[in-house]
Amino acid sequence: MIQVVSQKKWKNLIIILLIIFLIGGGIFFHQRYFLKEEIPLEPKKEIIPELENEIYTEPEEETSLKPPKPEEEIPSVPKLNLTTTKLATICERCGVYYHDILFDPYGQKVAYIANKEGKHFVVVNDREGERYDWVDYNNFRFSPDGQKLVSVARKEGKDFVVINGEEGRRHNSIYYLQFSPDSQKLAYVAKEENGKMFLVVNGEEKGGYYDWIHNLQFSPDSQKIAYFVWEREKKKNFVGINGKEGKRYDEVKFLCFSSDSQTLAYIAEEKEESFIVINGKEGRRHDLAGEIQFSPDNQKLVYIAEEGENSFVILNDKEGKKYDSIDNLQFSLDGQKLAYIVRKGKVINGAKYFTVINDEEGEKHYDWIHNLKFSPDNRKVAYVVREGREYFLVVNGKEGKRHDKEIGLYPSDLQFSPDSQKLAYVAKEEKEKLKEFVVINGKEGKRYDEVYAIQFSPDSKYLAYGARDGNELWWIVEKIEE
Repeated sequence: MIQVVSQKKWKNLIIILLIIFLIGGGIFFHQRYFLKEEIPLEPKKEIIPELENEIYTEPEEETSLKPPKPEEEIPSVPKLNLTTTKLATICERCGVYYHDILFDPYGQKVAYIANKEGKHFVVVNDREGERYDWVDYNNFRFSPDGQKLVSVARKEGKDFVVINGEEGRRHNSIYYLQFSPDSQKLAYVAKEENGKMFLVVNGEEKGGYYDWIHNLQFSPDSQKIAYFVWEREKKKNFVGINGKEGKRYDEVKFLCFSSDSQTLAYIAEEKEESFIVINGKEGRRHDLAGEIQFSPDNQKLVYIAEEGENSFVILNDKEGKKYDSIDNLQFSLDGQKLAYIVRKGKVINGAKYFTVINDEEGEKHYDWIHNLKFSPDNRKVAYVVREGREYFLVVNGKEGKRHDKEIGLYPSDLQFSPDSQKLAYVAKEEKEKLKEFVVINGKEGKRYDEVYAIQFSPDSKYLAYGARDGNELWWIVEKIEE
C-alpha cells in the first residue's frame, strides 16, 4: 500500500516539472522571436550629496525646436546712442544744481535732482519722481551699465535708498553709495539710532557694527568689497574685506585692488611710521607713504614714500629719485611705462612742475600740471598745464592751443579715442562768458552752458557727450572728420 502511494507521488511530481518546463520554454521563445524591442530597466537616480534634500526632477528631452525660456535669454548689452537727441527740458520754477546733472553712460537718459516748493525729487527724461523732504546730491548716480539710477532720499526723519523709483529699507542715515563694476551689487553704509554703522550689500548686512565705516571699494571682478573701519574706544583702524576684519593700526588709507582682483594693498600707520600692506603682509617703514597703483598687467606695484622733506616712488620695492613732491601716478595700459608729476620747490615760493616718465624728466617746467593720461596704444602721454594765466594741453611734449580758463579739469574731461589717433578735452573761455565746448584734435566745437562726460564711440569715428543749452538737456554726437 505504501509503495503504490509513493509511485503516484513521483508521477505527479514529474508531471508538475514537465508543465513548468513547457511554460518557461514558451516564455523564452516568445521574448526571443516575437518581441522586437527590449524594454530597458529604469536607470537608478543618483543624488548628489549637496542636493540630497532637493526635489529630483526628470531632465527634459532636448530638442532643437524647443524655444528658449525667457529667463535663459542673454540680456542685451547697452549700445552708445550715436544720434544727437534732446533728452529733457529742466522743469519750470525748479531749483537745480547744474553741475550735478547726470547722463547715463550710453546717452539714453539724463537725470537731475530738483527742488520745488520745499520738496526734493529726481527727474529722469522729463519724468518727475516722488517728492521727498531731501535727496542727497552726494549719493546720486547711474550704475556702470546705465540700467539703474540710485539716490538717497529722506522722509519723516529716515534715510532710504531709491533704485529706479523703488524705495528701500529705512535707516537713520546712509553714506557712501557704491556700485560694483558689473552693476549687480550696490553697497552703502547705514547708521542707526545708537550711532553704530554697518555695511549693506544688496539689502543684506555684512560684517559687524562699528563707530565709522568709509571708503568702500569693490574689486574689479565685483566679488570683493573692501572698506576702512574706525573704532572709537580702541582708537584704531582696520581694513574690512567681505565682512572679515583685518589687523588694527593707528591709521589706514589708500585702498587699491590689482586688476585681477587677487591682491589688495593699502597704506597703514603705526607709531608714527607708514608702510604698505599687501594681502596682509607689511612692507618697509617710512616717515609717510601714500597713493598706490598696480600696473594693468599686475606685474608692478608702485607707491609714493616720504623721508624727511623728500618724496620718491617705490616700484616693486626699488626706490626712485628723490623730489620735493610727487603726485598722479599713472601706468601705461601695457604696464611698461610709469609716469607721474613732480613738484620742485615750495608752493608758497612759486613752485614749478614737470613730468617723469620711466625715470626720464620732462625738459620744460610749468606753474601747474594735472590730469596725466596715456593713450590706449601706450605711445602718447597727455596732460593739462597752466603757465601764468593760460591753460593748454601738452601731448608728448608738444604744446596745444592756449585758453584763458581751466581745461580738462576732471579726469572725464580729457579722453583719447580707442585707436589713439584722436584726443578730446573740455574747455571754456572767460571772454565767452564761461561757455563750455569740446576741442577734438585742436578743432573747437559748439558752445554750451555745460558739457558732461565726453566719450568716443568704440570705432573712434564719433564723439558723444551730454550738454546743457539753457534749460534744454541734450545728448550731442559729433562725427569726427578724418
